[in-house]
Amino acid sequence: MGWTGKNLTATQNTYLTEAFQEGDRTGQKADPAYISKATRRAKHSDDSSIFEKDDFLTPLQIAGFFSRLTAKRTYSTSSEDVERHEANKEKDIQEFTEDVMKT
Repeated sequence: MGWTGKNLTATQNTYLTEAFQEGDRTGQKADPAYISKATRRAKHSDDSSIFEKDDFLTPLQIAGFFSRLTAKRTYSTSSEDVERHEANKEKDIQEFTEDVMKT
């Protein structure tokens, strides 16, 4: 369940994720208030609205989504660091064991 009591639509998820990633690429983080307003004006190439009125999100909802993306990335990076550390530790133990056996 999302914070609104329903899951985000695929369109919302894609739009917000792209806005978040664009902020990462440019170094200028996406402003949830600006993104909230932009979703209300977003149009397809045929000038139809991308989002229905029920799909509009508040800045607080968008900030929460961005926060979860950041946390997910941090957790993913932390997991990779732990795995790398464990692999290096295993390699060190193996090298130490080989050195002991040679001696």
